[in-house]
Amino acid sequence: MKPLLILFFLLAPLSAQSLYWQRVGSDFTFPVEMKAIGGGQFIVLEKPGRLILTDFNGNRGEILDWQNQVQSRGNEQGFLSIALAPDFSSSGRAYFNLINKKGFTEIWRYTFNPQKLSEARKPAELLLSFKQPYRNHNGGWLDFGPDGMLYIAVGDGGAANDPKNYAQNLDSYLGKILRIDVSGNTGYTTPKDNPNLSPSKPEIYAYGLRNPWRCYWQGDQLIIADVGQSAHEEINVVSKAKLRGANFGWRLREGLIATPKHKVGGERPSNSIQPVLTYPHQLQEPLSGISITGGVTYSGSIASLKGYYFFADYGVPKVWATKINETSSQGLKHLSPEAKPDAGLINNITSFAKDTAGEIYIICQHGDIFKLRSK
Repeated sequence: MKPLLILFFLLAPLSAQSLYWQRVGSDFTFPVEMKAIGGGQFIVLEKPGRLILTDFNGNRGEILDWQNQVQSRGNEQGFLSIALAPDFSSSGRAYFNLINKKGFTEIWRYTFNPQKLSEARKPAELLLSFKQPYRNHNGGWLDFGPDGMLYIAVGDGGAANDPKNYAQNLDSYLGKILRIDVSGNTGYTTPKDNPNLSPSKPEIYAYGLRNPWRCYWQGDQLIIADVGQSAHEEINVVSKAKLRGANFGWRLREGLIATPKHKVGGERPSNSIQPVLTYPHQLQEPLSGISITGGVTYSGSIASLKGYYFFADYGVPKVWATKINETSSQGLKHLSPEAKPDAGLINNITSFAKDTAGEIYIICQHGDIFKLRSK
C-alpha cells in the first residue's frame, strides 16, 4: 500500500491556466470510442452497432449500421472498438472488435471507400472469433502498435474473480493481449517474433489481465488500464519489448495485493508486471473509484499539460492526469474539481480520444462528447 499512499500526497493543483470541457457533440447513442481521420472529421463508434461520421460543426451522418449482427444487451457487450490502419486514408482498412448475437468476440476487417466512407470497397472479412462465457469483461480494445501489428485486448470472460482462471490459462484467448499481422490482402498471420506461449493460441502476446478497458500506445510503451474486482483499479505501463510474454498477475493479484476474496489470491507470479499506479474503492479519497477508464497522452496546445496521460473512472465522475512511464507516475492532477463542462454533465466516461492536433476529448455513455479547452 505504500506506493498508493505516496500517490495521494502527489495530487497537484491545476496550473494557473483555467481549463474547462467544451461540449462539442451530443445525442449520440451510447458512444464508446472515437477516431480522428483528418480534415476535422471523426468516426464515432456507438455500442449498439453504428459508426457515425462527424466534424462537430453540424455535419453528421451514419456510415455503417451493423446493429443486426451486434449483441449489445449487456452493458459490456456490443460494438466495442475500432482501429484504423496506418494507411487508412488510402487503403480504407479498419478493424472492429465486437460481440456477435451468439455472445462471441469477433475481429473483423472492413474496407471503406476513402473517398466516400458510407460505401465499402470490398466485403467485410471475419478474422477471428471465440466464445465469451459471460456478458461482462469483454475488454474490447484493439489498435495498431508502433511495429505495425494489430494488438487486441481481451477480458477474462466475466463473472467475478475469473472462476475458470482463464487469464492464466494459455489455452484460452481470455484475459490476454493478442498480436497479429494483418498486412496481407486477406486473413492474418501470427508474427514470427510472438513469444509462442501456447501451441494452440499463437496469437497470445501477454496474459494475466482482468478487463483491460482502453489501452494506449505512448511511444513504444503500452499503457493498460485494467478494471479491478472489489478492491483496486490499476494502470500498467510496459515497453513493447517487456510486453512480449508478460504476465500481469490476475487472478492472483488485484493491484499490488493478493486478490482479497473467494480464495483466489496468491503470491505474485515470478517476473510478473507490477502496476505503476493503483487506486482503491474508497470513495472519500481524491484518487479513488470503482471502474477505471483508460485514456490518452496529451500533446495539444496547452503547454502545462503536454506529456500528461489522462484517465478517468466510469462509475465515479473523476478525471485525472499524470506523467507516467514504466517506473513511475508523477505530478498527478485531479481535474474534476476545477475543469467543468460548459454544458451538460461529464459522467459514465467510456473513452478518451485525440484529434490530429493532439487535443483531448472525453466520451460519455449518455451521448455527449467534450473537448478540453483553456480559457
